[in-house]
Amino acid sequence: MLRWKPIQNDFIAIHVGRKRPDAEKPYYWTGLYYYKGLLIDTGCAYTATETADFLERSNLDIKVILITHFHEDHVGGAAELKERFNVDIYAPEESTELLKDPPKLPFYRQIVWGQPKSVEAEPLKEGIFKVDDLPVIVYRTPGHSFDHMAFSINDVIFIGDLISTKMPLIALKGENYLEIINSLKKILDLEFRVAYSSTMEWNKSSLEETLKNFLTLKRRIDMLWRKGFTTEQIVQKLFSNVPEIVLIMEQMSSKEWSRENLVKSFLGIID
Repeated sequence: MLRWKPIQNDFIAIHVGRKRPDAEKPYYWTGLYYYKGLLIDTGCAYTATETADFLERSNLDIKVILITHFHEDHVGGAAELKERFNVDIYAPEESTELLKDPPKLPFYRQIVWGQPKSVEAEPLKEGIFKVDDLPVIVYRTPGHSFDHMAFSINDVIFIGDLISTKMPLIALKGENYLEIINSLKKILDLEFRVAYSSTMEWNKSSLEETLKNFLTLKRRIDMLWRKGFTTEQIVQKLFSNVPEIVLIMEQMSSKEWSRENLVKSFLGIID
């Protein structure tokens, strides 16, 4: 499935996801953006052909593909898009080998996003990267993943999956919310008009509110930890009354996504 909307001249938001067999909607949406010749992220493997067809029909001049991080919902379309448009792909230098030899995904992630194919990518480092006369400022923003990057172009910044909600209830195994907090502070020190994550639009005020929420949650978790609560007990204390989707995600992922991962992440306990 694919939906899109124009944001400005030569600037399009595209959201894709694999349609569920029992519903007229996808399992989850993920986002990519076309901005003045740049394609930022590529969506998942299941929607690669649909995405490529849309880009061709739209007569978009794709000069280069930039990848925010190695997760399959951001790189799954990379191999087909690179072949269809004959363009170079640039990805965080820490994960170019993972793109070349993608790890086998857990079964549920194969169902939702599809297994990425091998793709060659040029390494990106923090600093200024130019595409023709368009400067892209690359920032390391680890936390959601070890390799995560953000791209600042003119008055817009693309932040990938650095954050996806103002108040987290669940975390992916390996996510590091202490690093996310530092990366979010780094972004907030920059001058920009609007930030785009993979699923949402953010202004400085909403990002500041999110940072405040994260810091408040961290203080609550730290306080309970100092009182001797275990991570399981902290989950029951703070996250016992959550939407059903959180419980479904825990069960479906065998707790690769879990509330306990979130608590551990804020405590700096990264499995």
